[in-house]
Amino acid sequence: MKINPEKYLSNSDWLFVKSKYDQKTQSEEETLLSLANGYFGSRGILEETPEGSTPGSFFAGIYDKTSSRVEELVNFPEPFNLRISASGGEKLDVSACQVISHKRILDIKKALLFRSDVFRTVNSGRILYQSLRFISKNDPHIAVEQAAITPLDKKANLSVKTSIETGIYNEGMLSEGRKKHFNVYEYKENKRHLYLSVKTLSRKILVGYAQKVCVENGSQSIIRGTNLFKMSLPKNETLFITKFISFYTSLEIGKKELKKKTISKVNQSCRKGFPLLLKEHAEKWKKIWDKVDIKIKGDKKINLAIRFNLYHLLINTPLQFIDASIGARGLSEGYKGHIFWDTEIFILPFFIYNFPSIAKNLLLYRYKRLKVSKKQAKEKGFKGALFAWESAESGFDQTPPWVKTPEGKVVRVVTGKYEHHITADIAYAFYNYFKITGDLKFLLDYGIEVILETAKFWISRLTFNEKKNRYEILKVIPPDEIHQKVNNSFFTNYMAKFNIKLAISLVEKYKKGRYSEKINNVLKKTGLKIENFEKWSNIANNIYLPLKNGLFEEFENYFNKIDVLKKNRKFPPAIPRNIDLEKTKIVKQADIVLLFHLFPFNFTLKEKKKNFDFYEKRTWHLSSLSPSIHSIIASNLGYKKKAYDYFLKSLFVDLKNIYKNTKEGIHLANVGGLWQAIVFGFAGLNNSEGKLTIKPSLPPSWKKLSFKLNYKGKEITVKI
Repeated sequence: MKINPEKYLSNSDWLFVKSKYDQKTQSEEETLLSLANGYFGSRGILEETPEGSTPGSFFAGIYDKTSSRVEELVNFPEPFNLRISASGGEKLDVSACQVISHKRILDIKKALLFRSDVFRTVNSGRILYQSLRFISKNDPHIAVEQAAITPLDKKANLSVKTSIETGIYNEGMLSEGRKKHFNVYEYKENKRHLYLSVKTLSRKILVGYAQKVCVENGSQSIIRGTNLFKMSLPKNETLFITKFISFYTSLEIGKKELKKKTISKVNQSCRKGFPLLLKEHAEKWKKIWDKVDIKIKGDKKINLAIRFNLYHLLINTPLQFIDASIGARGLSEGYKGHIFWDTEIFILPFFIYNFPSIAKNLLLYRYKRLKVSKKQAKEKGFKGALFAWESAESGFDQTPPWVKTPEGKVVRVVTGKYEHHITADIAYAFYNYFKITGDLKFLLDYGIEVILETAKFWISRLTFNEKKNRYEILKVIPPDEIHQKVNNSFFTNYMAKFNIKLAISLVEKYKKGRYSEKINNVLKKTGLKIENFEKWSNIANNIYLPLKNGLFEEFENYFNKIDVLKKNRKFPPAIPRNIDLEKTKIVKQADIVLLFHLFPFNFTLKEKKKNFDFYEKRTWHLSSLSPSIHSIIASNLGYKKKAYDYFLKSLFVDLKNIYKNTKEGIHLANVGGLWQAIVFGFAGLNNSEGKLTIKPSLPPSWKKLSFKLNYKGKEITVKI
């Protein structure tokens, strides 16, 4: 008896299939086949964890800090662990056994991972191994895995070990080596269940796991807690092993109740059984996809790839009872699980337009770290709030001091000290949420305070140039990042100007009438007075924005750099050898071009076209953040071929491992940008003066495009 994929899996429009095992691409595939539910996430490892496998199990928002200087997302024990040996002790393992056929299927619609292998063993002949696993979306504290083993040629004597693997480490930085962020706190195994709890080293957070295994062979069904058993299996008879797993953390429940709650949950899930748990899980996902699915008529391959990307964004979004945000690589070790500007600028619009309550939670993550951000500003000699370039649990900057480049070179990292535009980016995100949702209460309760404190930072960060009678921002790193500690970055100065003017306009708008008390309270809380804003207005109006001959200058003196244009079709373009990039006009990613997307009505078509044409030739797209933004602006300018080409680059960033680092986690900001490229680029959606406008320009192969949006509390279906 086999597991019948058709019984559980969706149709082919939703299935991502890998039909060959290759150890060289194993780590990359483990990322692509990840499962998560916003509470717990696990890389798509093979159950036997073959040689070269990189297990990763993470709980949203749980960071730890040991010998490293920075907090990092903890890699916890791996629950999807199943070791099977056939007659003679031969392991069913893709790296140790002859594999006749291999297939893995990620069901994007239902968040299921299916596997089917036929192994050829020396003593038992061919053995069919199949498995299906999911991490419940209906109940965040449950995961289930079912495996089926069938000898195809003759009887097989099987030895099965199913455990929760504790030999798990975080990858260290540079010379640190592998690091363990937890110790086993309690381990108990009996005939009814297995219980394991671990405690993180610095924060002392307890995480409890419970496991219950149901073994079915013919008409027999046995519940086991022990993690090792043996069985003789006749030819063509199937052994089913269903593993029920539960997990809780001490962040939610008291440490004394953790064990009881975790064991109770696994018992409850076992009683429900695999089919019902799967049904509830799938129904939850159906409701999500009913809201966010993008349907394209005319290109099924592209439609599947879009759904694949959105799936990864959805599974990596923390549940609303968790104080966490979305890391640049989600629930993975990429960038240590840190949160960047990626969330507010690239990812957040997807949630504002689809799940406003989730967007609100992501913004509250920043608000809850406002106090820490004010401390950071003060430590650096500034006023107001300076948000961390790389944030984790505490809110203090977690940028590592050193990193190793892909070429193996160790370089100092100074983005945490100088890439300050994130502070204005966060202010922009709070206001963007308000514009789209109309949630004035949230703006008054949280947003205005953040906007005022960030504006206060910029006022203190600006330098007055008496000789030129202007305000400047010196020594910053713009989004470009190739050029460091520059003066008067156009992007940074523009965002600072916006931030200050926004603060003034909001206070002016709501200082009188029914909201005056709230405004007075927030002014008192921030230490500001109405009289401050006349001076602020004068400062904002005189912030220098470098401009020459109709071109916005990347930063002051950028036009004096060496010009190097893209001459090859490789993506991203190869870096010129034996050249100091800081001396060139090469730009890492969308920078000034990004402003045209963030402020679509603030620039003329002529300005956009002239600057896009100039910078597009000099942008090397060394960051995955870049292609989607270029696609949007190309669409807006009527450059249809370029828009689609950049869209395809964004679409396949991870599916084709374009940046050669997908093994570290999905590029989630790229996914957010991809969604924006479809909605704001091809569909031409814009929010102007409180009204949605649309100016579509679909790729030629797309016969129809449809999606849903939530705008100011109303669900809208867009069909083009």
